[in-house]
Amino acid sequence: MLAERGIDVSYEAIRRWILKFGPAIAAKVRSRRVQHSGTWHLDEVFVRIRGKRVYLWRAVDG
Repeated sequence: MLAERGIDVSYEAIRRWILKFGPAIAAKVRSRRVQHSGTWHLDEVFVRIRGKRVYLWRAVDG
């Protein structure tokens, strides 16, 4: 994306960005992880695809 705009970025600059911003981004991602309840709800239904009846299975975290 930067090259498309005529901006030349070295590998060293990217490495420094990773060292500077990487830990903060990783912490943000870890804090937003979804907690699973340990319970799953399962459902099955018939649907028609091109005139043929097939099963559709769904699993949802409770």
